[in-house]
Amino acid sequence: MGRRIRVLSLFGVGALVLSVTAALAGSAATPGVSSKQVVIGGTFPLTGPAQLYSVIPKAENAYYQYVNARGGVNKRKIVFKVLDDQYSPPKTVPLITPSALVSEMFRSTEPAPAARLTSRTCS
Repeated sequence: MGRRIRVLSLFGVGALVLSVTAALAGSAATPGVSSKQVVIGGTFPLTGPAQLYSVIPKAENAYYQYVNARGGVNKRKIVFKVLDDQYSPPKTVPLITPSALVSEMFRSTEPAPAARLTSRTCS
């Protein structure tokens, strides 16, 4: 199971880097993208019953620091914002409202909360 999580995390980070690179070639009006930085992030269970998954944002942040130390993406630094949803949809929803996080972010890196919210709110 641990290897599977690592593989999925690496795949997700790779896809994110590709999408950031593609977006930077686009419009300057892209939310979360400026001439100096790209803001990405999401909600993760840093505490609560699924806190074992808190290693995922830590690993992602380590990679973004690595990228930033080498000049960033197209000379833009990656700013990674992480909020704790405690693996609870009632806590996740207010964290991802447009005024709180989504409107100032280019991309979300959270696979688990999106699945939880979709399964509970769209059923």
